[in-house]
Amino acid sequence: MPKTPRTPDLKTPDPKPKDGEPLAYRLPDACKALGLSRATLYLLIKSGDLLTFTQGRRRLVSKTALEAYIARREAAELATLPVATPPATLVYPLSPSCQLRSSSHENL
Repeated sequence: MPKTPRTPDLKTPDPKPKDGEPLAYRLPDACKALGLSRATLYLLIKSGDLLTFTQGRRRLVSKTALEAYIARREAAELATLPVATPPATLVYPLSPSCQLRSSSHENL
């Protein structure tokens, strides 16, 4: 019996797109990508700040979810920054020697 060529499984997408960057990360890789500890990552997942999904027994974080989390954090940081205001112009009163006196001009 001749062997038929194996066709690719159309149900599972290629985990690495053509640019070489994965579309989803396992949790240890997501920790490295964000620079966070495992405990912090689990707190973010539990609080709903970081969305995940499961594939079989694996919990994965999509690249989109990581980017959305970072964008929300950046927006929150920008909202807390004070608005830059131009420096106030200080007006100093003239010293008595610089003030014009009408009496001194009358004598000229």
